[in-house]
Amino acid sequence: MARINHADFVSIQIKEGQACLGYDLGHGNISGCVPFSINDGTWHKIRVQRTKQRAVLAVLTVERRYIKQMISPKTADLLDVVGIVYVGGLPQDYTTKRIGPILYSINGCIRNLTMIGSPVSTTTVVNEDFKLDMAAPTSSHMVGRCFVATETGTYFDGTGYLKAVSSYRVGLDVSITFEFRTSKTSGVLLAVSDQANDGLGLEIVEGKLLFHVDNGAGRITAEYMPEGRSFCDGQWHNVTANKLRHRLELVVDGEKIQAQSPNARSNTCDTNDPIYVGGYPAGVRQAALSTISSFRGCMRNLKITKASKTMNVQFNKALEIKGVQPLSCPAEAA
Repeated sequence: MARINHADFVSIQIKEGQACLGYDLGHGNISGCVPFSINDGTWHKIRVQRTKQRAVLAVLTVERRYIKQMISPKTADLLDVVGIVYVGGLPQDYTTKRIGPILYSINGCIRNLTMIGSPVSTTTVVNEDFKLDMAAPTSSHMVGRCFVATETGTYFDGTGYLKAVSSYRVGLDVSITFEFRTSKTSGVLLAVSDQANDGLGLEIVEGKLLFHVDNGAGRITAEYMPEGRSFCDGQWHNVTANKLRHRLELVVDGEKIQAQSPNARSNTCDTNDPIYVGGYPAGVRQAALSTISSFRGCMRNLKITKASKTMNVQFNKALEIKGVQPLSCPAEAA
């Protein structure tokens, strides 16, 4: 919370794993942190109380309880802030000014957020319980679900996509590797396409994993069907998709499938378009896909190699994100 010019503010942050409180009543800021890390994957209770100039930061864990007291300089004792409370991060265009640099949103979960106090406009002090409904905020940006247990990966909820690269030329050869886990029998894995005929796509359609490439003379497809089992088995699956001019190689969990075009002279996929992962926006044409369903599940370790140069795709730095949690994946099947 802050005043327009940030003369008054209060912030609770995680800095280098420690819970920190900072505030300014208009005549100089003060801040303090607990002397131990709380980024250990367990729940912690943080309680902040301010009475006039004095503030208390309390952090309660299963093993310990720590209380830090702070006193604001000079004699001001009123926190004069506007009624906007940001939780988990700040808008991209928000200037922190005197609060100091806040570079990252929290990568974690928050629950049971309650504020108790009296509005500035009241003439008498009447404490009110402002329990914030974080399931129905005034606005939100890239806030996802909280999982009981997590593992490394990116979670796609089956409604969206992410834009990983703004412009990419597939050309003669390219190699794509990644791991995925899914609970849906159809969904887009990755796609890049011009708005004519050229494109490359990886998708699951009715339980089959398909690798398509169109060099402009018709679609080539390598198809893998898991024998006696389904991809919806709660397990991670390894995929390598190689485009070698007019030939395709698809390797899934160690099993190789090959395909090639009868037209060897058509060997270049002339794209200069975005790479979408997990789906794509409405209105965007994809020449090398047959499904429009978004992927539901988890994905990790996406690497795209061209001319011996490998690009490690970092989902948390995607250009567009919808229905995707880039830094966490439920440990159980999604």
